[in-house]
Amino acid sequence: MDYAFTVEEVCSYAAGLTAFMEIDNMCELFGRDDDYYNTLLSDIELEIDEERIYSVTTRSDVERSSV
Repeated sequence: MDYAFTVEEVCSYAAGLTAFMEIDNMCELFGRDDDYYNTLLSDIELEIDEERIYSVTTRSDVERSSV
């Protein structure tokens, strides 16, 4: 499947080349349930069923990997 998107804004993001979009639009476009997330970023621990989590990366993990 090919997709075409309009870039609304370009910003500096040191973690890599990443595209962000509104979660509701992403779920509709890719046929996902309303409670689907492909990535979550949070500064607090979230209460999510462990079966739904592929991996967790903490701030200290990122800091250690960048040295």
